[in-house]
Amino acid sequence: MKKIGIMGGTFDPVHNGHLYLAREALRQLSLDQVLWLTSGDPPHKGESVRSRVVRRNMTKLAIADLDGMEICDIEVRSEAEAYSCETLSALKAQHPDYELYFIMGEDSLRHFDSWYHPEIIAEKAKIVVAMRYESSDSQDEIEKRLTAIRELIEQRKRVFSTEFFLLQTKNIPVSSTALRQMIAKGESIRDYVPRAVEDYIKAHHLYEEEISYDKQIAAILPKLEKALKPSRFRHTLGVMETAASLAMRYSYPVSAARIAGLLHDCAKGNNDKELLALCKKYHLPVTEAEEASPHLLHAKVGAYLAKHTYKIKDEEICHAIAVHTTGEPGMGLLDQIIFVADYIEPNRNRAARLQEIREVAFFDLHLAVAMILKDTIQYLNKGNARIDAKTYDTYRSFTRTINPESASGYAHK
Repeated sequence: MKKIGIMGGTFDPVHNGHLYLAREALRQLSLDQVLWLTSGDPPHKGESVRSRVVRRNMTKLAIADLDGMEICDIEVRSEAEAYSCETLSALKAQHPDYELYFIMGEDSLRHFDSWYHPEIIAEKAKIVVAMRYESSDSQDEIEKRLTAIRELIEQRKRVFSTEFFLLQTKNIPVSSTALRQMIAKGESIRDYVPRAVEDYIKAHHLYEEEISYDKQIAAILPKLEKALKPSRFRHTLGVMETAASLAMRYSYPVSAARIAGLLHDCAKGNNDKELLALCKKYHLPVTEAEEASPHLLHAKVGAYLAKHTYKIKDEEICHAIAVHTTGEPGMGLLDQIIFVADYIEPNRNRAARLQEIREVAFFDLHLAVAMILKDTIQYLNKGNARIDAKTYDTYRSFTRTINPESASGYAHK
């Protein structure tokens, strides 16, 4: 029978303390595996936690390179409230050959009898209690705490018919609450989470106060309607709403995506001659490819106008506007959202694989970018048009990093 540890929690965000505890459980109890059970909608947390998919993604990134660790999606994929007794019952039914070890902290043990049907938890799993101690604690202090916890375990044994195990672990001075507060203040969390988790948090702007651009959008709309041709303005609105949909899908701040989509073509009201003149006026560099095809400059000029005319302070928005035509190796999440939204918005109808790319975009954004770049290069080659070298570089960059994991619908990078 396999000995399986259950590491459950909201993991909002997952941090090094969680990882240390799981590794110690694996080692001290000689477990075959630890399943990381990211909660769905935890009934005791209210609506303050990030979405179940976002928390699951961070957790999967955190354990990606750790032996004996695996994600369990049973609560993420359920619409029911996340009660531990029901989850353990479902796991035991699916895997009767598993010997389950339910890991909890000493605080949870103190309140265990007030949980929802704790007797079912005790029936389905053995209980593992983690006692954390400070490195500075004396041996006498540790022994006193150990004695108190052992007495509590004995009390619980008289009520619940299961085995209890005690883990002794050093205290890792980190908590999810503290990390959320640090991020909100703009402080670095690099020392407390795996690098992949830090990168994910930054890319998705998690735990930051979301800026509302609603008033700015209302002010910009009539200006753009006057500056752009009716067909271009319809396209702009389509990109704005498509960008919002992709932002919701990939957990990016929706208001930022909407305004980037709205302003992506804000310089399209200028002809080629005017775009070249504006680049000279604003001291914007012009490549040979842009000199030969000045219409490409609308992205570069648009980014400048977004910042200086429309007073957009968010550098990610301005960057997404700047690279939405040619792309760029290493494009960020918003860059990809605007690049794809520009291609698939509802008013588009001519691209050869348009419907397929629309479907892929909501499954794997990275792959959609690569498909768009490939089709664009093929189309321009057929017309003997000059292609910006950055487009080739971007295509090579994206095709090198496509892999089955990125297309899972959960592990977007």
